[in-house]
Amino acid sequence: VNTYINQFYLGLGVGDFAFKAFLISNGTQAVTLDNVVITFSAGAYTTPRDTPDTSMPVTNGRVYAIAVSGGITYVGGSFSTIDGIARNSLAAIDANGDVTSFNPNVEIIVGENDPGLIYDMAINGSGIYFTGEFGSVGDTARNHLAAVNTSGALLPWNPNVGDAVGYAIDLDSSGNILWGSYFASTACGSALGGIMVSINNSAS
Repeated sequence: VNTYINQFYLGLGVGDFAFKAFLISNGTQAVTLDNVVITFSAGAYTTPRDTPDTSMPVTNGRVYAIAVSGGITYVGGSFSTIDGIARNSLAAIDANGDVTSFNPNVEIIVGENDPGLIYDMAINGSGIYFTGEFGSVGDTARNHLAAVNTSGALLPWNPNVGDAVGYAIDLDSSGNILWGSYFASTACGSALGGIMVSINNSAS
């Protein structure tokens, strides 16, 4: 007879704790056992294994993407400030935990100052490629897929994916961009449905 116990939070403290478990015999029959008691002694399983680092900068919205390169942490998501500093959707943090001057200014619409939404990013050398739901980077039109350098300046790379919101981005072994979305076509080729396409990173 094999005993399976669902994983549960172990920061409960010291004492006896009752819960429900299941005994599974031959992989087909399950018997429920109520009020199974486990005793936690002092010093065992009383604290979480990892403690969040609260010294990192805080955004005023959600963070969906994180990438690290050259000691700099790049964060993307849906926010307009980080540690009270204006940054639309994309920001950078140095090794000391300070927000850097990196500021691509990713917006939903050119000139509207409404932050866009970045779902994913990938770094290739000095190029930071990102995708999500946005229409402007640095006050220049970019539809849901764009690239900036480590200074935050917009790169000429512009596949122009139209209305297709991007959800995933990565690099293959040749340095080409792998991009995932639900779309009908791109300027670099045609495809249909929620699949992945490869885009040369020199596309303009």
